[in-house]
Amino acid sequence: MAVVRGRRRALKGQFREIDPRDIRITLLDAVPHVLPPFSAPLREHARRKLEQLGVTVMTEAMVESIDEAGLTTKAGDRVEARTIIWAAGVQASPLARELAEATGAEVDRKGRILVNPADCSVTPEVFAIGDMVNLDNLPGIAEPAIQEGHHVARVIKARLENRETKPFKYLDLGTMATISPGDAVADIKKLRLKGLLGKAAWAVVHIAFLVGWRNRFAVLSQWALNIFTGRRAQPIILEPMHAIERK
Repeated sequence: MAVVRGRRRALKGQFREIDPRDIRITLLDAVPHVLPPFSAPLREHARRKLEQLGVTVMTEAMVESIDEAGLTTKAGDRVEARTIIWAAGVQASPLARELAEATGAEVDRKGRILVNPADCSVTPEVFAIGDMVNLDNLPGIAEPAIQEGHHVARVIKARLENRETKPFKYLDLGTMATISPGDAVADIKKLRLKGLLGKAAWAVVHIAFLVGWRNRFAVLSQWALNIFTGRRAQPIILEPMHAIERK
């Protein structure tokens, strides 16, 4: 029943010619576990919940080739699929490489520019932050970018006032991931939350980091609507971009 409810909830009313019960979802990951940054109990919880929702989870499955009918892993396993969403091996913005070429800096294999770990600088006059940079291999998520931005602001202000600043030090506030409308995992220091408690922690942090009470109220209202109606708006692309451009 969890499979049927999950598919109907996410895709109900989105297609006129597709029955959500006919949809099969397969998640492939080249690493041994889903959500590798999390502790083992939370990883296992996430995998178990995904499987209960009807997702086929394949770990240690590195994709070797993709064609119009599906994909093949390096181990020789075949997954038939007409729709494939690639969410790994993402390259940084081309701006990072252009900036590196202009300043003589280096980039890593993902195209991220290497910055000075003390102050996030590319040159004494140029700074870079966020997922376009490689700063001690920090993850390309919001929290490192926020802390880097605050640090660069302090560095610039200190230079204008002829003061010294301390080197950048990342404060790990933990990691969270949402699994379903009523489930999430949170790994915060020694505090490990899952299920509804994890979802509540995820929601509080998500709301807290939104800018302005108007945005917070709008998000809370949308969440409440999703919970009470069991539906949520899903943006669906029905035509290839080249067909849209021709019109």
